[in-house]
Amino acid sequence: MTIMSIDDQRGIAQIWMPWMKTSLRRYVALFQSSSVPKRTSTQFKVNTLGAIHSIDAFLPLLRKSTLKKIAIISTSLGERDFVWKARLSEMAAYSVTKSAEHMVMAKYAASLDNEGFIVAAINPGGVDVSGTARAPRKCYFSLPCVVLPGPRSCYVATVEEQASLTRVMEKIGKVLLGHPGQPSTPEQAVKKVLSTIHLLKREDTATYRIATLK
Repeated sequence: MTIMSIDDQRGIAQIWMPWMKTSLRRYVALFQSSSVPKRTSTQFKVNTLGAIHSIDAFLPLLRKSTLKKIAIISTSLGERDFVWKARLSEMAAYSVTKSAEHMVMAKYAASLDNEGFIVAAINPGGVDVSGTARAPRKCYFSLPCVVLPGPRSCYVATVEEQASLTRVMEKIGKVLLGHPGQPSTPEQAVKKVLSTIHLLKREDTATYRIATLK
């Protein structure tokens, strides 16, 4: 659902920090600058185009299968209602590109409907991937956070970055009250997603689902 990236490489931080703390106005400004488009466009390439390329790559095999299901890994941060409820002006690049991914899901659902495909977006919830990190991590947040593995050791966030990320987590935490507080392990997340995919029916196509283990 949300990711905290604490990496000691400033270059890595420059890729991830814009979508963690940047408002939409700042995001547009970043895109228009000469030095940042490559970094910020990475979000679009991964979150939106990545889904398209992955589906297209496997579609010939899926067409031969009797189990025609396509699941796109989604997030609450790409959902309008969630973003508005949390008043989350930050993380613009991530939210915008994940929202676009939802439209990718809907377009594939429409185009493959006559072939009997079920296409849905599935949100695995918070996933703690800190166990895959190559070096010890330090988390600055009172709420549970997910740490992206970096190429080296921890990136020590500046005071401003820490404060910005803490505000983001507090906003998200308020909306998530009543939901499971601890993030899943990668293994648990995979089980939840697979369980949700297994239960998908034709009427679930073009829908957004929260992964559950049943």
